[in-house]
Amino acid sequence: MYRAASIRKEFLRYFQQHGHQLVPSSSLVPASDPTLLFTNAGMVQFKQVFLGNETREYKRATSAQRCVRAGGKHNDLDQVGFTARHHTCFEMLGNFSFGDYFKEEAILHAWTLISKEFALPIDKLHVTVLENDDEAITLWKKIANLPDSKIQRLGHDDNFWAMGDTGPCGPCSEIFYDQGEAFADADDRYLELWNLVFMQYNRQADGALLPLPSPCVDTGMGLERMTSVMQGVVSNYHTDLFVPHLQDVAKALDSHLGSSRFQAVVDAEVASNQFGTDQDIRIVRVLADHLRTTYALLQDGVFPSNVGRGYVLRRILRRAMRFGQLAGVQSPFLSAIPNFLDDSQAVNQLQSIVMNEEKAFYAMLHQGEKAIDKLLHQTNHLTAKDAYFLYDTYGLTLDMTQAIVSDRGATVDANGFDELRAAAAAAQVNDSASLEAFDQQNVLIPTTFVGYDTTAVADATILHVEPHDKTSVAVTLSPCPFYAEGGGQVGDCGWLDLGDGRKLNVVDALRAGPETTKVYVKIPATTNSTELVELLKSTSNVSAHVDESLRQRTAVHHSATHVLQAALKETLGAHVTQCGSYVGPDRLRFDFSHFGGMTADEVAAVEARVNEVALGNLPVQVEEMEKAAAQASGAVATFGEKYGDIVRVVRVGSVSSEFCGGTHVASSTSLFPFVILSEASVAAGTRRIEAVAGIEGVKRLQEKNQLLDDLASKLNTVPAMASQKLSRMEAQLKASERYIQSITDRLVYGPISAWKAGHLKTNPQVPVQIHHVDLNAKADDKVLANMYMTALRRRAEHIAKTDPSAVHVVVMGENVMCMGNDHVHAGETLKTIMASGVGHGGGSKGCGQGKLRTDNDKLADAVLL
Repeated sequence: MYRAASIRKEFLRYFQQHGHQLVPSSSLVPASDPTLLFTNAGMVQFKQVFLGNETREYKRATSAQRCVRAGGKHNDLDQVGFTARHHTCFEMLGNFSFGDYFKEEAILHAWTLISKEFALPIDKLHVTVLENDDEAITLWKKIANLPDSKIQRLGHDDNFWAMGDTGPCGPCSEIFYDQGEAFADADDRYLELWNLVFMQYNRQADGALLPLPSPCVDTGMGLERMTSVMQGVVSNYHTDLFVPHLQDVAKALDSHLGSSRFQAVVDAEVASNQFGTDQDIRIVRVLADHLRTTYALLQDGVFPSNVGRGYVLRRILRRAMRFGQLAGVQSPFLSAIPNFLDDSQAVNQLQSIVMNEEKAFYAMLHQGEKAIDKLLHQTNHLTAKDAYFLYDTYGLTLDMTQAIVSDRGATVDANGFDELRAAAAAAQVNDSASLEAFDQQNVLIPTTFVGYDTTAVADATILHVEPHDKTSVAVTLSPCPFYAEGGGQVGDCGWLDLGDGRKLNVVDALRAGPETTKVYVKIPATTNSTELVELLKSTSNVSAHVDESLRQRTAVHHSATHVLQAALKETLGAHVTQCGSYVGPDRLRFDFSHFGGMTADEVAAVEARVNEVALGNLPVQVEEMEKAAAQASGAVATFGEKYGDIVRVVRVGSVSSEFCGGTHVASSTSLFPFVILSEASVAAGTRRIEAVAGIEGVKRLQEKNQLLDDLASKLNTVPAMASQKLSRMEAQLKASERYIQSITDRLVYGPISAWKAGHLKTNPQVPVQIHHVDLNAKADDKVLANMYMTALRRRAEHIAKTDPSAVHVVVMGENVMCMGNDHVHAGETLKTIMASGVGHGGGSKGCGQGKLRTDNDKLADAVLL
């Protein structure tokens, strides 16, 4: 039997032998393409080559690309588990030509590999072509000797491929495999194996198709589908790609539930080579597929969150959890299912992320169930409003709510819920549009930003002034040298010079619209908001100045953030992606995806790498270019950010290249010294580094040196010898602790001889002994006092354990301890004794504690009958 690994190997070997460059599978997170959620086809990593924005040293390539289709336009999530072919994660085998060969050689390779190398029966193979692609039909007849009955002409919806509304496109030809009459549905019987795309046109904005100067080929064969055919099974889930996962999931379910039903259903499914439709086998399929995808995404640096790719991953995990609930699972267990990872070192870290998601899910579910019980207190029906409240507040999807209320014998208005959710979404869009229209009509006046080139404008025009809050007013001026907060960088501060000797402090700058910056002027103590607004309205022009010191320190930290990200990728791996940042004059904060805490060596390595770049005196260059060209250059874009057709790219030598609209230094030398302040977790799968650079780095090192000087002074040595002095003192301290322990043990376990004995005055039937520890335990030093009390307590416990027949009162200096030995409540007894005027005390049933205000003889009189 052909195993999937052999099919992959044979496919790649064939095309390598025919001059194709083997290109490794790229990350599931597309590089330099923030518009795409995941890598969803083999051609994604070659997109810029097809567009003509990038050239490579080879003109033909082959790859086995991991793909995910679980969000956006290509979303197979809801079909997974219910059909034989849909998956959230799959592998695409492909061959590509970049202006080299075209239709004839593409068809020749496909037919040779599939009919000869893989030896599929020719009588079961069929092809489709675009209805007017006579060239492809001729080639299929010539190369494969296929009759007309095996070549089907289809329309543009089926056999014309386009990258988008504009750009490269062309007809395609698909190879199908006839699985036989046992498959009643035509879509199941005729299984698409391979799609050959012939990109020969460039679609214009008006829809016109112009010939490409260099036609290209892009093909894709699903490994899972090809494996099912080669192994003669009815679905992808019956192949060796999935069966081991199905068995692991079934075993884990049965172990968790104390049953054997899931292993039995998987064994029956595999043995019968039938595609079952009962709930149990669907549950196992969903869990196997979703965990396979989860760990693939985690390994590529995608971690659960509420936005973007992280949100899709969270949806995948929560769908798996919901199907686990259908099986009867009521607590976390997905993280315990093994064998979804090849890298054993990452297993514990990634499984802990899954565990955290499960804990959060069940906590959310618990709160939601409590809310449902409250809503159902006097009814057995949830209204649409109730269901939407649960969805909006607790994150309970409609199917989750339906499952919970069904268990309680209640119902929910599902149709009304759908209407409410649609209305809420529409209202949000309308509200946003209305607000934007209002803003643009009233205050969004375009301004010209000149802050990249200068930090001062001698004659800036005031375009608009409005009150902001109790401390500031908002001013729109142009040209504007103030950088507006964005991309993690804080807004500029500075001042406005009114030209008559008066200066107004600018405390912030924010972007109010795509082309509008507002600066916020602090209201002086001598005036109020209304007076300041009127003053500025009457002033047509001002001199605007950015605080250059703050701007420079902020620029240092922004450039350092870029180098830091590059250093993290070098040290931890390419999966590191930015999750958020803060760039200010005082410090920088960088949040990034990583599946575990950094070691001290890794933190040191990153810090050293950034300083190495800083000392390299590398130029920091800024260039504006077309977005497609920037993506082709390898510049890193932040997912979720919106970019125009022209973007700004910041390069630090050859170390870093990123899309960025912030302000930067001219040379990496300004970043020295770079000092990491902390590295910590902020969420599951997200780490945070805080650091300083440049003059702030110098200040931090000075603070460290001052701290070392102060420590050395207290140790009565020089800084260079502080470590050795501390080591000697630590050794002395440990020796002293051992000596004190030995002395204390002699005191605790020494001979027991009661000073006085008799019966309790408060309870004449109970025998009591008074013991005296000959040690002056009075100490003003808190540490020493605690040591005395520890010794007294140990001595009292030892005496009580040695003689459990009596109550024991143990005295050491002014301290008294009473051990009840289950005869009396020790704390209450001691409280009563001390209340007679000898002191005060109290405590628990087993042990009372107090202090004397008199001598031991008076204590004895108060204790003894």
